[in-house]
Amino acid sequence: MNQLPAKVTKIQRLDNLTLVSFDFEGQPMQMMALEINKKLEIGTEVILGVKATNVMLAKEFDGILSISNQLNCIIEKIDNGALLTRVQLCIGANLIECIITQKSSYIMNLQEGDTLKILINESKLSILEILL
Repeated sequence: MNQLPAKVTKIQRLDNLTLVSFDFEGQPMQMMALEINKKLEIGTEVILGVKATNVMLAKEFDGILSISNQLNCIIEKIDNGALLTRVQLCIGANLIECIITQKSSYIMNLQEGDTLKILINESKLSILEILL
């Protein structure tokens, strides 16, 4: 599980649906949740979580997507296996792991040092811990 330290910048609630906006390394992120801790407020520092299999990669992407979590990163390390590839990505001082198919890795011609965008769906992000 990837762990991303972030700060809450905005909270929108409607019935039991909550949209929470964060600042992660100077880049905006957003999470959608059905139930969320009522103690969460603007300025709260949290640890966000996302599974490595829920992190998507985009190389040389210049389009518009409905995914609001689009973070700039640099490839730190690539481990190609027989079927899957583990990609370690650097955003500031944080490492994020992504698992993709080996075929996708080769099609994208991923290289250490490449600049990419990672894409994380709002519903795949969670709050692992609220820091006090």
